Amino acid sequence: MALLVRLAQEFVGGAHAHHLGAELDTIPSLVDALALALDAQIATIASEVAAARLLLFAGLGPNYAAAAFGAAKIKELSPIHALALPLEEYHHYRSQKAGDPLVLVVTDAASHGRALDTALVSQAVGGWTLAVVAEDLPEVASRVNHTVQVPSIRPELAALVSSIPLHLFAYHFAQARDALGLGYPGS
Repeated sequence: MALLVRLAQEFVGGAHAHHLGAELDTIPSLVDALALALDAQIATIASEVAAARLLLFAGLGPNYAAAAFGAAKIKELSPIHALALPLEEYHHYRSQKAGDPLVLVVTDAASHGRALDTALVSQAVGGWTLAVVAEDLPEVASRVNHTVQVPSIRPELAALVSSIPLHLFAYHFAQARDALGLGYPGS
């Protein structure tokens, strides 16, 4: 993803591209620090839903890219179903049932209102929700089981950062499933 952003930066040029490139240069150290800071928290969270047979992921715009990545990692590491839904489609399909885990990715202001709606629906159906947020969203946090905060960065790069807790979640989820005897690709 970073290579595609860098390529786009070269084509666009100008001040915007320069600022984008400067922020892109900070991503590797940010990713390392974020992975270290969140690892233990994510391991605990993932173990809560290790017996799930379906995981849902939802996000809007660049957050949908991260949600799709999270679902793909779950399917890659665990023998269960995982679906990524654009945030709006979550509300049309009503896919989440009681007990189903949902990972909600909310890293931009454009997502806040619909993310709150999603958290409310998840709560109403008896779902379990983890929200990956880029800023403190108390109204969302009060409606979900867990929140994980990532640094706030420009939307063009947000998926690079919000994918880190999702990757950790998939890894620890698979480890927890294996510990329960529910299967793991390595066994």
